[in-house]
Amino acid sequence: VAAEGKHDQHLSWRMRLAWFLPAWTNRTDVKSGFGVLQTDLTLVASYKLGKALSVDWQSSIRKVPVVVDRWQVTHSLLLTMGLIL
Repeated sequence: VAAEGKHDQHLSWRMRLAWFLPAWTNRTDVKSGFGVLQTDLTLVASYKLGKALSVDWQSSIRKVPVVVDRWQVTHSLLLTMGLIL
């Protein structure tokens, strides 16, 4: 599931929610069925500073029970500069 939009010419946002259910794993110490359901939620806000410069903030919340059975939260701030030829 994904959605995106623009607030104005400078501010935009994106959201992505994904689920993945592995069909098979060789690990014997993990749950089965929906106990191994992987969940990934990503939110991005982007502010365009100029023609080729933007600041992006990204927050990601995910759970991958086959690897570690805990929720993992990451936040990123990225300054992007593009070259326009």
